[in-house]
Amino acid sequence: SEVLNQLKTPTANIYVYAPSNTLIITETGTNMRRLLEMVSRLDRPGGETRFVYQVEYASASELATTLLSIFEEQDNQPRQEDDRRRRRRRRDEEDDGGGSDDAVGDDTSVSVSQIIADERTNQLIIVASPRSYEAIREMAELLDQPIEGEGEIHVLFLENANATELAGTLQSLTQSIQDQREDEGRRRRTDDSEQAQPDSQAAGLTFTGDVNISADEATNALVVVASLRDFLNLERVVAQLDRRREQVYVEAVIMEITSDTNGQYGIAFNSGALPNLDGEDFPIFGGTQLGGLNSIVLDPTSLMGLAVGVRGPEIDGTEGLFGPGIGLPSFGAILQAVQTDTSVNVLSTPHILTTDNEEAEIVVGENVPFVTGGFGNVSSLLSGLGNISDSGDSGDLNIGSLAGLSGGLGLPSFQVQRESVSLTLRIRPQINESNFVRLEIEEEVEDIVALSETLGPTTSTRQARTVVVVEDQQTVVIGGLIQDSVSETVSKVPVLGDIPVLGYLFRRTEQRTVKRNLLLLLTPYIIRDSSDFHAIFRRKMDERQEFLEFFGRDELDYVADIDYARKDGPFQSIFETINDAVENEEQRRRAQGMHDAPQLSPTLQASPISDDE
Repeated sequence: SEVLNQLKTPTANIYVYAPSNTLIITETGTNMRRLLEMVSRLDRPGGETRFVYQVEYASASELATTLLSIFEEQDNQPRQEDDRRRRRRRRDEEDDGGGSDDAVGDDTSVSVSQIIADERTNQLIIVASPRSYEAIREMAELLDQPIEGEGEIHVLFLENANATELAGTLQSLTQSIQDQREDEGRRRRTDDSEQAQPDSQAAGLTFTGDVNISADEATNALVVVASLRDFLNLERVVAQLDRRREQVYVEAVIMEITSDTNGQYGIAFNSGALPNLDGEDFPIFGGTQLGGLNSIVLDPTSLMGLAVGVRGPEIDGTEGLFGPGIGLPSFGAILQAVQTDTSVNVLSTPHILTTDNEEAEIVVGENVPFVTGGFGNVSSLLSGLGNISDSGDSGDLNIGSLAGLSGGLGLPSFQVQRESVSLTLRIRPQINESNFVRLEIEEEVEDIVALSETLGPTTSTRQARTVVVVEDQQTVVIGGLIQDSVSETVSKVPVLGDIPVLGYLFRRTEQRTVKRNLLLLLTPYIIRDSSDFHAIFRRKMDERQEFLEFFGRDELDYVADIDYARKDGPFQSIFETINDAVENEEQRRRAQGMHDAPQLSPTLQASPISDDE
């Protein structure tokens, strides 16, 4: 009952009925099962006594494991030594004619039956003889000592990782370990055989107490509330996660060669007459008009390439028939042959720098106007007049009403929308330990291929989206296109245009041949230190100088303004590494209770050497 009284809740009662050696317990259901399990473990035959030891600073489960490891090992060695001493004493007694049977080793050996840890009250229930309990208690008091820094608030300043993201990861880790420790405690309370033996999995848990982690975004630091021992364990985890991530410099190359050949040739002719019937003149004319060729009214814009034509005199009385001052010619013919060759050689090299496993994007382009609509009709005129009349009452002139009025009068009005025509490169690299880079790539190239006064610009789009694994500084082809298209358009007079040889007089032919070769290349460069940055910088500056020399221009070089007074010297990094190692060693000594160990100097001092020395 003395043991159970220390484990019961404040509202519980435990009565001893001596005549029948019975315990009467009133307790909550949850703790009742716990007390009954404890009674079943303690109510065993034997001459040993049950003791309760209150653990003040250490963890009861860890202390129980340590004590069992110490005294079980010590208990085995004295028993073997006692057996040898008993056999030696019997031989001596036989030689001397008698003696005592007391075992010498029984006075010094420590026998432990059970050490049970109650995690809720942080107590140890020890089943042993009084003499053994005193030895166990003395060892427990030596181990159950306060550790400097226990329960303090610690701050970890991060150099590379994001404090908010890392705090979530570490809090999940500590919570899972705490849940595992609680599950292990419940399992040990329900399993008698495992209660008596130390559990290696439970003893190997990283954190022994509650650990709370918060992130301070302003300083990118972690605020940790934990014991010093747990904090040091957590600090080792943070040191492995808070590493400077490598970076990737990606060069993309877009090479495109396009050859467009467009040939047009054809013949157009006309003839006319002005017969007189019953004193009236009736103009009669005919001819062919294929595509832009017209032998009656010559359009100067159609006279491209080789154009040869003839036009007869105008027939009397037909002046103004096809426009002011233009009459019907008696005959006319025009021959046109033109070929247009277009060659395009595009070389674009967008490049971008990003951190490992971070998305980066570069966009280079123009904002181009596109005509999306227009108006100029009677309804616009009426709408404009109505708006002007409404605005006249208020005394304000509406500019939009004037626009509607101008459209109604026949003046064209257009709606213009600007859109981006650009080159876009979007990547997300992931570096592995084998010097390879996994790249998620999205590349899109938009360009203007033609301009029209009425329809606006025509754009082309080349897009690639893929995932590749590339070795450092290895150039790969992520996509491409080889196109070879031939088209022929024939405008002709039915039947007459199909006549062999003579059919050329009644038709117009347009042939177009397009050849395109497109390659998308990509090269990643892993950046590990400042020397890699310097190498890329020098290469890019050399490329810029070659570009300037090619165009005959002399520009000033870019020189970075560096304040060397704020940069570390060659020995500064060595001093910082040594100081960090000394500080970590001091923290581990304090956590292990090594207060009497010689203290190391926490800092190193250095001074510059003067010129006189």
